[in-house]
Formats: sequence, structure tokens, C-alpha cells
Amino acid sequence: MLDEGLRSLIALHGVGETRSGGILIVDDERPNLTVLRNFLEAGYSVREAQSGAEALEIASDAPLPDEQLVALQRRHRLQAALACLSAADRSLLSSSYIDELDLAAIARIEGCSTGAAKVRLHRARQRLRQILEADNE
Repeated sequence: MLDEGLRSLIALHGVGETRSGGILIVDDERPNLTVLRNFLEAGYSVREAQSGAEALEIASDAPLPDEQLVALQRRHRLQAALACLSAADRSLLSSSYIDELDLAAIARIEGCSTGAAKVRLHRARQRLRQILEADNE
């Protein structure tokens, strides 16, 4: 019982292809939303709304495309800068920012005093900052 619009969507996007990004689907009929969501969620992050007002509210919460691009570019710059650091520096920064460990925990992992861990982390941040600033020039 697929209508022509849905058939065209299937033909255009194919079944089972993985895509990045998200889709907001709007339809006042719950069964239509269910069919579309089930079809699209394998390849997209799907949000759904049953009214235009609800769709506008959902869409207004999403970052603008230029904001998404800037965030992606920053992430790529940071990844490239981190790749230029030593494994020891990456480990320190990862322990602090990703694992959210305190200095005492980092010191235990690194086998050093808390003061030494603080200095090493500070120097790793400085090296990362220098790489990022050099990349900006």
C-alpha cells in the first residue's frame, strides 16, 4: 500500500544504504510516520512530527548547517593536531578530557607524583595549543 511518493523515495535512496545525517519526517497520520521511520532509520537519524508546528519546534533545536560545518572542521583540526603529539601527550590529554580522570588518578596511571602529572598535562596542552595556532597561520 505504498503511495508513489514513498516508492520514489525508495527508488532514490535504495534500501539498506547507510547515510550520515538526520531526517525530519512530518505527517499527521501515525501509520505513515511508522512506515517512513522504519524505512529510514537504518541509514539516518530520524526525528518525526505530526504537525507543522511540532516540526518547526524540532527543527529550531537543531544546529544550523554552517554551525555543523564549523564544528566538523574544528573536530578535524583537533584530530590532526592530536596526531602530531606523542603517544604520551595523547594519553595524558585523553585521560583528562575523555576519561575525565583527576590528577591523582592520572598520576597513578603514569607512575608519577600528582605534581609531575600536573606539569606533564600542562605541557601537553601547551604543545597542542602551539600546533593548533601554527595551523591557523
